[in-house]
Amino acid sequence: MSSTAIVRLSSIASLLVGVLMVVFNLLSLAGLITPTQDQPRALFAIVLSVFAITGIYAVQAHRAGVLGLVGYMALITNLVLNAGVRFIYTFINVDLFATKFPQVLEEVSMGSFTTVYMAVTVIFVVGYLLFGVATLRSKIFPWGSAALLMFYGLYNFLATYLGLPPQVGSIAGGISLIWFGLALWAFERKPTLQPHPAV
Repeated sequence: MSSTAIVRLSSIASLLVGVLMVVFNLLSLAGLITPTQDQPRALFAIVLSVFAITGIYAVQAHRAGVLGLVGYMALITNLVLNAGVRFIYTFINVDLFATKFPQVLEEVSMGSFTTVYMAVTVIFVVGYLLFGVATLRSKIFPWGSAALLMFYGLYNFLATYLGLPPQVGSIAGGISLIWFGLALWAFERKPTLQPHPAV
């Protein structure tokens, strides 16, 4: 697959996942959908996000350096782990499973579960912050898209422990991905990818 095709597909994925994040989180914030109803959308969005983030990184890899690579790997790791959780909630009735097979849950170590959850949370915020900083330093994408991406990661991390509505951070993340998608679409139409001018 050519680099042009990769950028095009990443642009479409970024735009689509961004729109899904904004629309569904606005509906959730308004109380029109429940977290259970949002699970299929979230799983689909995670799959799209892998393509989107990969395209964004590919465009700026030559300038992002080690910081960008570490941020990218952290983001992909988080997305893969998150996809596993979303898959369970989408295709398995967890409450019914707990009723039918309580002995399975009794054998699960809550301490281990907490440790894994904390690790995923840390990977989440570190990934978005490092990737955002690397994007700012590369000066290829608009600085606002990178700033919103970092806000998304930091806000959702704080929301986990401070009881803030996570939809706010997800809406910001959606706007960020729409912005990235538009930038990727513009890049795809150029013969060569040029750094975005600093604002």
